[in-house]
Amino acid sequence: MIDDLNKHLTDQEFFTYMRFFELVINKKNLEDEDQGEINVYQLSIGEDDSYKRFSRLYNFIKYQDLPVKIVDSGYRKLADGISSYANSKKDSEEAGKPKKEELDAIHEKVKNGKPIKFSETGRLSWAWFEVYDSTKFLPYEYEISDEIKAKVKKEFDTYLENLINDKLSIAKHNYYKFLFLKEVFIKLIEEKGVLRLYGKNFVIREQLDKNGNLKINPSFCMIQTVYALQHLGYLTVNNFWQDNYYKETYSSSDNIDYFVSINVTIDDKFVSEINDRYKKANPKNVIEGFDKQKSILKFAGEEINLSLKGKETDASLLMNTLYKKDDTDWIYNDEIFQDWKFNDADVKSSPKNKIYFAAKKINEKVAMKTKIEDFIEFNTEKVRINPRYNKVDE
Repeated sequence: MIDDLNKHLTDQEFFTYMRFFELVINKKNLEDEDQGEINVYQLSIGEDDSYKRFSRLYNFIKYQDLPVKIVDSGYRKLADGISSYANSKKDSEEAGKPKKEELDAIHEKVKNGKPIKFSETGRLSWAWFEVYDSTKFLPYEYEISDEIKAKVKKEFDTYLENLINDKLSIAKHNYYKFLFLKEVFIKLIEEKGVLRLYGKNFVIREQLDKNGNLKINPSFCMIQTVYALQHLGYLTVNNFWQDNYYKETYSSSDNIDYFVSINVTIDDKFVSEINDRYKKANPKNVIEGFDKQKSILKFAGEEINLSLKGKETDASLLMNTLYKKDDTDWIYNDEIFQDWKFNDADVKSSPKNKIYFAAKKINEKVAMKTKIEDFIEFNTEKVRINPRYNKVDE
């Protein structure tokens, strides 16, 4: 499907290929699409040239000729295009071009609301170029064999391997080497604070220029980077889509800010790499110790008092339990109560979410001194010290 597996694609080109693969071939995330019809606009980002997008999609015909729907609602109607085409002797007599009878037969199916083959859109384009923007794929009207899916996936895998190994040739634009692409993506995650705010499953939304390149950094092909990272097992790409902002009610290109959004789930090993990168950049932001007697946490060059008027608090009790654990595993509430020597009666008489609020209090105390707000990771069931603040093993 991809013309040249050894040539660097733009993110605009890659978006079309991969979006087609995920949405049209694998029928992934179809519940988000209107009435099960996939408009070709959904397969491009930026101000993509309609013929170039069509040419990319047309490559799939070598595997299977899919049914499509034609929406004849443009300024120039299909019938007008065929009529003008038929009146031109030059157009109708050149070898390889469709005759009017062929176009009329295709038009008849369109008029009657019937699907046509995608290859027939190529025939219509001789008379009606508007077909490039008037085509909708119909995923509930066809099935694609596992064999074809595997062949197309192998193309993507080969391309991504070449990207990862810096084997792709370039033409008019520079792109970063893969290791730097990975670093730029990590930096983007850190700057947006998505792991702290949303956890391992989050959406990255970035503005694009008209060519589909990231506006802040055209040499960073973000979509290809996340798929390469998925290929390596660092994350899972759940979905990605164009996410444009329209300044006015009409859709002139001057009134559109182009965006792309990508929903990913980060694997634990990638989180560990991100944390290690943070530790190298911030060597002082690690736990130096915890004094149980004084309830003093030593962290990020600060001494943080977790007691209240010299008395032990839930926060200091919890910190002592977590510090003794001395690893990155989660500790569940029942384990914590056990460490506190609570019996069943003690647990039942404790305030609801006692441990949750103890963890929250630690974070508040730490943030007041260090501006770091995610020292403890917690929910209503389990707690742990954020792994990025543990000391690096010598």
